[in-house]
Amino acid sequence: MPVVDQNRTSLGADRNNSSTIFPILAFLFCLMIPIEFSIYLGPVLMTPSRLYLTILALPIFYLFFLKTRLRYFDAVFLSYVIWVGFAFIAKRGLLGGLEIVGQKTIELLVPYAISRIYIKDLKDIHKTLRFLLAALVILTLLALPEAVLKFRFLHEIPRQFTGFYYDIQHDTRIGLLRAASTFENPILFGLFSAMLLSMLVLTAKTAMGRFWGGVITFFATFLSLSSAALLIYVLQVIAIVVERCTRSIKHRWKLAFGGASIFILALETVSNRGAIGLVSSYLTLNPHTAYTRMQQWEYTIDDVLRNPFVGVRPAEITKPFWLTDSIDNHWLLVAVESGIPAAILLALTVGLITRALHLKQLEINNYEMSRVARGWTIGVLMVCLGGATVALFGKIVPFFTFYLGIGAALAVIPTENVSDMQTKEQAGSRKAIRFSRSAAPSYTRRGREKSRDAT
Repeated sequence: MPVVDQNRTSLGADRNNSSTIFPILAFLFCLMIPIEFSIYLGPVLMTPSRLYLTILALPIFYLFFLKTRLRYFDAVFLSYVIWVGFAFIAKRGLLGGLEIVGQKTIELLVPYAISRIYIKDLKDIHKTLRFLLAALVILTLLALPEAVLKFRFLHEIPRQFTGFYYDIQHDTRIGLLRAASTFENPILFGLFSAMLLSMLVLTAKTAMGRFWGGVITFFATFLSLSSAALLIYVLQVIAIVVERCTRSIKHRWKLAFGGASIFILALETVSNRGAIGLVSSYLTLNPHTAYTRMQQWEYTIDDVLRNPFVGVRPAEITKPFWLTDSIDNHWLLVAVESGIPAAILLALTVGLITRALHLKQLEINNYEMSRVARGWTIGVLMVCLGGATVALFGKIVPFFTFYLGIGAALAVIPTENVSDMQTKEQAGSRKAIRFSRSAAPSYTRRGREKSRDAT
């Protein structure tokens, strides 16, 4: 049984052994297995990732609830998961809702707990990101012939062995098949790729690393030909540029959140559709898609307001016959499935983790920590904003809560864990200074702080 303490999660390995984050790497690997390798356990469809999370659920819950010091943002996220379960039972009854409540709990809470438990220092973050980058390179190389040859060999070949059939969209754009790679939908592949941009770019230690992180994520996102994924990518690029250009401005995050709050309040006051309705309608790359999402919002929000606490069943949604059943707005989808309180609790979780991470960054005052915190913050906020134009579903739901768990883990990293890394970097700097030809005080390029060891 893994043992958790305040400094390190161990699986019988030492601090520097990569096996300490093996549950994380195994989870990410299972996410990338094609759905054709799924099995049915009774009436329940067990995808590889869902099966892995189910097997891991009991030991993870033991570690999370009994061996981990939970914080206020953990409590809010738990409240969100509990409310989702309550909403489904309220609509379907205890027996009818129990199965889906189990699935939701496993796919929402277990990924969050995995990253929350096993990420204990910045080395774990870098190991995880290196794995994700390598996986994304492989997925992109596999997606390229899929898009060009217009044949989903990553799904057709496994289907011949397993006999499991899953209907995947076969639509083309600009002469290319929308690549899904090992995911069951091109949108999922695009979202997965786009979500990695800010973390890969802002945590890279060299300019070349940042360049290739941006190129690989763009190429993968582009092959999916998903307008929502491309929009999230573009939003992150804009945020990264703005963040870089405003570093000299004091209290810029407070100014940004204050300005955003005033803007949202103004939209809620002067618009009959509100801020989310306007964003979901106009924050899109396709005018036809914008019109469709506007109609989805106008018809669906009325159903939510009639059942604000637990949401509505899909069959109870009132809409014209020509409007599709899909809801291309994650926040609206959460409100439909589990009520407005669920959407508020999820948004509150994101806000509280972001605030806690910002405070931890100020406490540690380490350049490496700042880079990781900025990467996570920009990524999660842009995904949440882009979520007004696309629903997170399938494999992206557990990956998104896993992403939230990364932020929560970063917000509670013991200061000494980061200090150890800083000490090693300073030791390396001392060696460089000892053999340098000049003994003049120098400024580190990264921290922009005067070296303590300069003589």
